Amino acid sequence: MVTQTEARQIGLLLLGSLFLLFGSMIAGRVERGLGVSDSSFYIALIFAFFLFVIGGFFFVLVAVITREELSEFE
Repeated sequence: MVTQTEARQIGLLLLGSLFLLFGSMIAGRVERGLGVSDSSFYIALIFAFFLFVIGGFFFVLVAVITREELSEFE
């Protein structure tokens, strides 16, 4: 049986993974070339960076929740 906290952790992990996935998809496909201005190139890189940061935030949040659960048993 999955508890509410475990379900929340799973949801946060999936959400963080999606943010990292979309950030890596954007960062992997952006390149300077014909039809891409410098400003749009840098905006795409900054947007991908923020997606990575948000995804990492969700992973850190899961680690904090797990640590709080483990400290309850001590």
